[in-house]
Amino acid sequence: MRRKVIKALRWLLVPLACYSIAAFTVTVGGFLFDRAPYWFCPRDQLVSGMCMADSFEGVLSAIQCVTAGLTAFVVVLAGSWTAPLRHPAVPWTIFGIGLIPAAFLSFLASDALPFVLAAMAGASCAFMLMKRAPHARPAAA
Repeated sequence: MRRKVIKALRWLLVPLACYSIAAFTVTVGGFLFDRAPYWFCPRDQLVSGMCMADSFEGVLSAIQCVTAGLTAFVVVLAGSWTAPLRHPAVPWTIFGIGLIPAAFLSFLASDALPFVLAAMAGASCAFMLMKRAPHARPAAA
């Protein structure tokens, strides 16, 4: 009975783990996005906290893409580690569910590159975890 309760609690903690790690990584990305003009902009191009350099848009895009990819990777990883079942379908299910808000945010931002990188990072994490799952190995003949 106790094992069933613990297993149920772990399944209930999967969305919480995914949400909290996503909120943390997005917060770190937002902090980097906020501080980027002061860290990556030449002093003579910084006007009232805004960077006027032509190359600075690439820095912001890189921060956005790295944040999206890292968030997708750690969400799949945290959800898979929290889940009580080590089956190859678990990381792929978390990845598939995570694509929905990623696609929505990509649509709102009108920028597909962070979505593509998030999808690639999440899929690579799911593939890596699938390879490590005990059920993924073929049976000995």
